[in-house]
Amino acid sequence: MVIPVLLDCDPGHDDAMAILLAAASPAIDLLGITTVAGNQTLPKTTLNARRVCTAAGICVELLTFFAGRYRRVFGFDAPPLHDPVAVARVIDPAMVTTVEANVAVELAGTHTRGATVVDLHGVTGRQPNARVAVGLDADRFWDLIVAAVATLG
Repeated sequence: MVIPVLLDCDPGHDDAMAILLAAASPAIDLLGITTVAGNQTLPKTTLNARRVCTAAGICVELLTFFAGRYRRVFGFDAPPLHDPVAVARVIDPAMVTTVEANVAVELAGTHTRGATVVDLHGVTGRQPNARVAVGLDADRFWDLIVAAVATLG
């Protein structure tokens, strides 16, 4: 079954991969892409989205830059790609392991304003209101990413 998707994103590096993955997948009918400020200002995220859509053949230089930045700043061996994981779950739900948990958006916190707070262990006593990703079949995920890039050329 083809799933209609409206992809709302703040295109930085991981959203670029999410756009490519959604565009290349026969399991998704990409109806449109909307942009919000997040990683950058709205004009920059919109420009990034347009660039990704018109230049699908970019999806190694971009990741190399992204990986280098995360290695220098955070000491990660590889950069996280959160947004394409969400798209991958739409394509193949079995690829991502989820659990039910309570998720809230912190609106008043001094240090966490706007951050999502996930109660994986039931500490707050609030009822679960979302399915939260806690695991990923990384090999299948990367096969999907590589296939998307190859499809779009």
